[in-house]
Order: sequence, then structure tokens, then C-alpha cells
Amino acid sequence: MKQKLFFPCACGSNAGMLTYEISKKLKESGFSDMESVAKLSVEIGATVNNAKISESIALDGCRVCCAKKALESKGVNPKSIVLTDLGVIKGKTPVSQEVLEDLIKRIKENL
Repeated sequence: MKQKLFFPCACGSNAGMLTYEISKKLKESGFSDMESVAKLSVEIGATVNNAKISESIALDGCRVCCAKKALESKGVNPKSIVLTDLGVIKGKTPVSQEVLEDLIKRIKENL
């Protein structure tokens, strides 16, 4: 089984902040690892190679899908999770422990 590797969009909106916090908590729990979309953009070799050999998961806050597009631009076809599809409202849903726990549970159930 390939290692799960999350690429959070981590943008400045609440939805982007949630992608980062979710990825961090999943890494801390041992469920998966996480990497940086920025490192893909500047073609850090190890990051691109890890994305290609892992079960890469683009975790985007909204339908712009920055993380997914960044991975695809490097020849990676990731699984895609979009938080607004899970009910997150950009600019409104709080970055709270309760919201994080609910989203993490739902994401784990669907992988």
C-alpha cells in the first residue's frame, strides 16, 4: 500500500487554513504525511518524486483547486478533496477544533 501524502492548498482563507490544519493533524496521528504545494512549484526534486510514488491527495479549500492543479502540472494525478464540497463556507466556517474533527473524520471515511 502506498503512503498517503496530503498536499494542502494552505491559502490565506479560512478554507485554506483548514486544509493545512487537517493535513498537519493527519500527519501527527500517523495516518498520512504532508508536503508543500510551494515545493512543487519550484520543482524540489524529492517533493515531485514523492508525489509520484505516493498516494497523493490534493486537499483544496475551494473549487479553484490550486493543490490539484499544481500536482497535475508535475504529471501527478491526485485524489482530490475540496472542503467547500464538504460544506465548508469560504470566509465563514470557523477554523475550530470541532470543525477540524468533523472534517478529518469525513475525509478518513472516504479514503
